[in-house]
Amino acid sequence: DKTGVDSRTRTSFDTLDKNKDGLISWSESSNGILITSERDFESADSDKDGMLSKSEYDAFVKTNKRGSEGMRNDNSPSGMN
Repeated sequence: DKTGVDSRTRTSFDTLDKNKDGLISWSESSNGILITSERDFESADSDKDGMLSKSEYDAFVKTNKRGSEGMRNDNSPSGMN
């Protein structure tokens, strides 16, 4: 994929977007695995509008390298929060 985000990550965005408005709110994202804290959400929300667009979500996935691989296999070092 030319965006560098695989189809499973896109499916994750679509799954989190419960109301299908094309944006993920904090309450929607808190049901996921990738964005595990309000700090993560605020970091991903680059335009600070309180919602994550697909491009913001994809950028966060690419930057944090925790996309679908992290969902399948937790290889994080011990002691990480």
